[in-house]
Parts: sequence; C-alpha cells; structure tokens
Amino acid sequence: MEIEALARVEQIELRVRELEAACADAEKLARAKASWARDPFAVRMQLLALSRGITSSGFRRCPSDYYEWELDRRRWWLQAASCEQLCKSVVLENTRFQPELELDRWYERYYCVIVQYTRKLDTDLIAKAMHGRPENAERGVPRKAFNFRLAEGVEELTGFVNNAVTPLGPKMWRVPILLSHCVPALRAPRQIWLGGGEVDLKWRVDVENFVQALEPIVMNITPDEPVSS
Repeated sequence: MEIEALARVEQIELRVRELEAACADAEKLARAKASWARDPFAVRMQLLALSRGITSSGFRRCPSDYYEWELDRRRWWLQAASCEQLCKSVVLENTRFQPELELDRWYERYYCVIVQYTRKLDTDLIAKAMHGRPENAERGVPRKAFNFRLAEGVEELTGFVNNAVTPLGPKMWRVPILLSHCVPALRAPRQIWLGGGEVDLKWRVDVENFVQALEPIVMNITPDEPVSS
C-alpha cells in the first residue's frame, strides 16, 4: 500500500509540474500576442508589408527553442488552425543558369520558394515545372538549363539569416516567388505563417492577400503525400 501511495504521489507531482509548465507557456503566449505592436522591428516589417499591398499581417515572437519543438507545439504557439499553415521561405539557385536566356520571373538565377513544413520540397519537380512553362518552352530553353539547389550566402542575398528569410525584405523584391500549389488549396481560415525577418519573429498573412500583392508563381513543386510532423 505504501508503495502504491508513493507512486500515486509521484504521478500527482508530475502532473502538477506539467500543468505549471503549460501555464508558463500560456503566460508567455499571452505576452507574445500583446507585444508585437510595440516591437520596433515587427512594426518595420509591418510597414514593409503595407508598402507592398499586404494589409492582413500579424507578427509573433517565439521562444529561443522554437525550432527544437515538434510542429504541433509550434502550431499551438502561433495559434494556427493546422500544421499545414506553417511555411518556410527557401532560396534556391539554378546552378545551370544561362544569362543569355534570362527572362524576368520565368528564367532567373535565384527563386524564393514557399512551401509548407508538412510537405517535402522537390527540386526536380521545380526544374520540370519551370522548363515546361510556355515562357520557357516556346523559347526552346533546354531542360539541362535547370538544376536547383539551396543557395549559398543566403544572408548576403536576402538580408536575413537562416530561419528568418521573408519575402518582405527590400533585397527580396527582385527575387521571384514560387508558391507551392498546396498553399492556395488550404481550408479556411486560409492563412500561413512565415519567417518574419528575425529568427524568433514569425509573420502571419492571408493567402489571398499574399497572392494578390506579391504575385507568386503558383505551381506543383511538392509530392502529393505530406511528410509526418
């Protein structure tokens, strides 16, 4: 009986610690929700968004260990409706870029690719899709002129460090955006969360507003099956 009682006490103590941790997270979340409007950098990013016609922005600071969390905990912190709303901006370089074939948007050296964390980015699909575009096919751009990989020197290219890249920065305005076709197909509320310019700052935007304002190239760049979170 004494052993059972001790075990029960340990269970109760463990549950108390879990509840205390949950309360602490909830308090941090409440502060994060209320503070971004007083955050000078977030306000600057909001102004950049407005200058590009984006009126649906929201920002939230995240704890330093955010990227160590599982997707569902990140979703809870951001108060997203599903993990499918969590996206990342990845800068890719076409290593077989031929300057004489350059065409605004349709054949450039660098692209900012926006894809959900629940989907796997497929660079072969991107190469195939870009090669098949009428803007390239009708000019006879060969398939061998496309080979995408993660760009090097991202901070110099974009002005942002890894995990902070956002299409909002001035250096990004000339970089074409490729948007996974899965994003416009999201169920309501059709919003996504992206990097906000600093590693611990995340940016929320309505998908329709994002597409209308930034005019990304929407295409199939991910396999049909989502990855596990």
